[in-house]
Amino acid sequence: VHRLLALGARSSVLRICTPREINVSRLIAWLLDPNEGHGLGDKALRSLLAEAGRSENTVNLDAETRRFLEPANIQNLALSSLIIKTELNVLAKLRPAGVKRSIAGVPERKRNLLDIVAIDPRLQLCVAIENKFGAAEGPTQLQRYLAGLAALFPKYTRIHVFLDKRDELPSNEQWLGVGYGWLSEFLRSQEQSTSVTEEVKRVLFEFREAVQDQDDEIANATPMNRLITEVASKHQAAIDAMWD
Repeated sequence: VHRLLALGARSSVLRICTPREINVSRLIAWLLDPNEGHGLGDKALRSLLAEAGRSENTVNLDAETRRFLEPANIQNLALSSLIIKTELNVLAKLRPAGVKRSIAGVPERKRNLLDIVAIDPRLQLCVAIENKFGAAEGPTQLQRYLAGLAALFPKYTRIHVFLDKRDELPSNEQWLGVGYGWLSEFLRSQEQSTSVTEEVKRVLFEFREAVQDQDDEIANATPMNRLITEVASKHQAAIDAMWD
């Protein structure tokens, strides 16, 4: 039990203050932005696009978009002109000025904020990311975003990514489902990189610890969870006494 308490002592900020969805989206946006100080360049976005290209919904895309998502093309992309936006009001061009509505007490503008958008004007590329860190998909949400993005970026190649912590599939066939397993694996791989500073590695590690799924494989692999299993299975009477 003393070993368990010692392991339970927390120093990571993201484990003490579990991030909300909006904060996780900002961390992902930081990761995707090649102009930030993490030194990863465009690796995160190229990795995300490669994962999205393996989604079963790619069969519903037009031929040009499918070609764009081919591994050989993604590998050779140079996304040096990226602009990353969070909470973009994608329906701004579709709603007449001065018109405001609300549903269930939530202003319409709040319901039309897309979590992350990566834009490359040089490549005429728009990558939209709807991030679900716990909340469920809203009614007609993905369809509204499609219409809004088409109005904002009519001549761009548009990739729509549905990033869901619970590995739920998007309701709209134009969105490409990606699970948080991609995020955990990307963060883990960059923690091993020799080109990443120790300070950035620490941030990546804390981010991964905060968002990764605690499935059986991960749980059994950590000293903390092995000890929890041992204490729970061998010392039930002591736990009951502590509870009382």
